[in-house]
Amino acid sequence: MTNQHTQTSSSVASSTQDAAQQQISPRYFSDTEQLVRELVATVGPQIVLGIPLGIGKPNPLVNAIYRHVVAHPDLQLTILTALSLEKPAGASDLERRFIEPFVERVFGDYPDLDYVKARRAQKLPANVRVIEFFVKTC
Repeated sequence: MTNQHTQTSSSVASSTQDAAQQQISPRYFSDTEQLVRELVATVGPQIVLGIPLGIGKPNPLVNAIYRHVVAHPDLQLTILTALSLEKPAGASDLERRFIEPFVERVFGDYPDLDYVKARRAQKLPANVRVIEFFVKTC
């Protein structure tokens, strides 16, 4: 009985070690477009992208993935996020003069999310879906 238990334990330990050795090492990219091509090659044509709430979204990467999917209608992109936030913009001249210095200080040249602009203009392509699990009210 002890010998059989030892064999089973060593077999489990061996397969766990094999799995750890086969683990994928992290890869680093300096070219966002190359990263997107590798991502599509790895995950396939149905991409599900979860992005964090609020400030901190990797907007340049999200935009690159979105643009790639828009250019390739055979791909599907589902974006899961709590909220898709936009930089605030004033509706009147007074509001704009008040908010623009704040937006410049806080956001600088951080890019807007392309899918948010397309969604606002009701031009989100059929192969892109956005699921938000919090809803902002206007």
